[in-house]
Amino acid sequence: MNINDVERNAREIARQTIEECLHAKDKELEEKVYIYAQTSIQILLKEYIKKILYYEDRINIIKNDMDKLYDNLINNNNEMTSYELTRRGYKAMCYLSICYVLGVIDHKEMIDKRDTINMIIPKALQNKI
Repeated sequence: MNINDVERNAREIARQTIEECLHAKDKELEEKVYIYAQTSIQILLKEYIKKILYYEDRINIIKNDMDKLYDNLINNNNEMTSYELTRRGYKAMCYLSICYVLGVIDHKEMIDKRDTINMIIPKALQNKI
């Protein structure tokens, strides 16, 4: 269920509620319809919130992986082989792009980290040759 489904369902429930309330013969039926609508909307919101939390958890995992990879690359580049250095540098650049697209890091942070990686890798590779 995506946000469009949630909005569509909420609108339909609201429309039905208004229609039922307008045509209700007695107060008891009107209250039952109102409670039904309120409950249905709460259930939809709970499901939507669960999905948001799930995606936030996934995004945080990606950010943590990027931070670990970046820190490892910065702090331990002298101990890596040229293959590891190149591979991890490429992987770090991919993670940076993904984190930027997801909105986890801002443009300045991405540029700074990218520039740092682009400075470290050639120097470290030069020392290996």
